This record gives sequence, structure tokens and C-alpha cells, in this order.
Amino acid sequence: MTRRIPYATLIGSVIAVLIVFTPMKGLDYQGHLALALLVFAVAVWSSEVLPLAVSSIIVVLIQPLMGVATFGRALSGFANPILFLLLGGFIIAEGVSASGIVNRVASSLVSRLRGNSGLILLAVILITGVLSAWINNVVAFAITLPIVRLIIEMEGSAGSGTSNFAKRMMLGASYGSLAGGLATEIGTAPNLIATAYVKLSFLNWMTFGFPLAFVLMLIVWRILIVVFPIEAAEIATSYGSISSESLKRSPLHTHEKATLAILMLVIVLLITEPLTGIDSNSVTLFGAALFLVSGILRWNHVQKNIDWGMIVFFGAALSVGNDFIATGAATWMIGIVTSVVGNSSPLIYVMIFMLIGASLTQVVTNVGLATILMPLATLLAGQMNLAPSTFVVPSAVACSLSFMLPMADPTTAMAYGTGFLSTKDIFKAGLPMTVIAVIISIPVIFAALHLI
Repeated sequence: MTRRIPYATLIGSVIAVLIVFTPMKGLDYQGHLALALLVFAVAVWSSEVLPLAVSSIIVVLIQPLMGVATFGRALSGFANPILFLLLGGFIIAEGVSASGIVNRVASSLVSRLRGNSGLILLAVILITGVLSAWINNVVAFAITLPIVRLIIEMEGSAGSGTSNFAKRMMLGASYGSLAGGLATEIGTAPNLIATAYVKLSFLNWMTFGFPLAFVLMLIVWRILIVVFPIEAAEIATSYGSISSESLKRSPLHTHEKATLAILMLVIVLLITEPLTGIDSNSVTLFGAALFLVSGILRWNHVQKNIDWGMIVFFGAALSVGNDFIATGAATWMIGIVTSVVGNSSPLIYVMIFMLIGASLTQVVTNVGLATILMPLATLLAGQMNLAPSTFVVPSAVACSLSFMLPMADPTTAMAYGTGFLSTKDIFKAGLPMTVIAVIISIPVIFAALHLI
């Protein structure tokens, strides 16, 4: 911990106080408080001057003291379905790990790629991304997380918090799931919300979604290699040190078969959500329950290995986001930006919606942000006599570019919770990734929508 960390929190606190007492046209006092709280929370979380769980409890407690929310509403983030999606993802990851199937998959992956660390990273990104195109990105990440952990153990970084190999692997799985989710309209929650406002077929979305997702996954690969360089081209154990015994095609044992059956059932339920009406939060908890009921995973194992502090942190982050939306501060901020732009070309507005979405999604839940941006984007498109998709689709994509902070997305929170990453690590890779993703997404989406 450096000397600069307390100063970062101090600066954030000073800015928050200034926001409270500085008049802002169109923003009422509750909005001032919500904006100040958001600034303070981001400062204290990103600086890590305190453990995230501790600072999160403080953030929740000061809400009623500030008057920005009642204590009941401050706790509303802990009742958000996304929190249970996160918990279910954690349990599924532990279940897959406990089944033993990850040993088979990880050894095979390392062996087939001949221990090449760069190719192994690319494989993890692509596998997670492809899964995320068809199922919830949290579940996709949860499925690959145990495999990534085991590969990190093979490399010898399991006990190290400074291993660049571990950092790039964890963020590769997280970022891969975020990029892959853009491929289809069912890949992320913002995509699904967007379909309520635009008339795009599943295939039409894929015409720009799949190329965009694939390109972004390749960019994730290159950025992580550059940001987290490692000296060895091959992982320490390499393919040569994996015993032939571990790679024998031995029959799947009972727990491995049960794990595959549970995962297949979860995937089918997630894909058929529009038909069954069973949402991804319920499916994920159902899958988690099956791992516990089947005996693959025991509750004492869950209690010991899940990062409960990360769940506290994410609940507090959702609470802050709820305040930011409920007080009208988010709508006010968007209105300020669009009013400054005035009568500009559609491309300028696409850029504005992308920048707003990509910025706010780092600190506000993407679902809450999408519910604000989509109606505004639809209304503006109507006023300019444009198809709603012109602004709605870019807004949806921007809401999923949650690369920069642990609170930005459950997958980045889960990656942070493994202990291999700091907030600084995530920001160091996430900032260039977000900037490049916005730059690439704008022309791809804008051109594709004019061709559809």
C-alpha cells in the first residue's frame, strides 16, 4: 500500500463535500447527495485504503446519516436479484472445482497448447466468450473460473498476489465473458432490454454482434499480454511435466458426470429463458442448489471458500447505484451532456451515448443504466426521425463495457475476489480496453445498422 492511497480517498471526500454545497441547475438536494455519495464510494473503493467489505459497510451506513436514503432503501442493494446471481455463480464455480473435472480439462488444455501461455490465455478468452454469447456471462465465467484457477496452480502462482500470469488469466476469463456477451441479443441483460425498444431479429443482431465480440476478444488478449507481461513463454510446469497418467482417457466418474449434467441443464434453461420465463438469476441459484443437493459440494466448503466480503461489496455498490438513479442524478447528468451537444449529426449522438454508457456502467449496474438510457435513446431517435436502433443498440453495447472496476460487473467482482487482482490491476487493463472498445464499436455498429 503506497502513501498515495489515503490521499486518493481524501481528495474524493473533498470533491464529494464540494458537490453537496455547490448549486447545480436542475439537480435537487437529494441528487447532490447521491452524486457526492457516488464520488466518495468510488474513491474509497478504488483506493483500497480499507478492505472492500469494510468500506462497503461504511458506504451503506452513511446513506441514512447523509439523508440520501432511508436505512431500508440503503439495504435494497442486498435484495437485488443480481446479488443472488453473483452468489449462484460463486457456488457453481466451487461445484465445478469440487467435482474434479477441471483437472481433466485444464491438463488437456495445457498439453494440447504445448504449455504456450499466450495461446492458453487466448483459449480461455474464446471459451468464456463463446459460452457467454449463449448463456449469462456470470455463469460462463463461473464455469471457466475453476479451470483458470487450476492452470494458475500449474504455473506455480496460486499463492502469489503479484503474478502477472494469474492476473492476465483471471481478467481474460472475465473480459472474455463481457466481450462474448455482445455477440447475441441474449448475451447480456442490456441487450435483452434493447430488444424491447427495437425490432431486430436474432440474426440481424448477430451480423454486427459476432464480429464485434470476436474482435474485442482478440483485443482483450493483446491488451492483457502487453499490460501484464511475463518472462516465460511457457508456463512453469509446461506440457512436458504433465504426467501421461493425468492425461489418460479414464472414464468420467460419478461426480464428473453429474457436473456435466447440471451444467447442460443450466445452459439449456438459460438459452430457453424466453420460452420458460425462468430468469437467469433463478436458473443460476437452481444450478447452485443442485450442486449442493447432489453431494458434489458441501455447505461447509461453500462457507469456507466463497468471498462473502465481495458479496457485501457488490450489495453496497448496487445500493449506491440505486440512489444515483432514484434521485434523478443519472438522468440529470445525461441531460446535461445531450443539451451541450445540441442539434448534431446522429453519429455524434451515437458517440455521446456510447461514452455515457461506458462511463456510468463502471459504477452503476448495467441493468439500471440500460433502463434509463434506452427510453432516452428511443425518444431522441424519434425526434430526429431515425430508427430507434440507431441509438438504442450502441447504448446497450456501451452498458456492457464494464471493464474498469470490481463493482462494474459480477465477473470482475468475482475475478477480484480470487485475490490475484487489485483494483489498480483491473483499472490498468480496463481503461485501455474500454477506450478501444468504444472506438471500435461505434463504426461497426453504426455501419451495420445502416446495412440491415
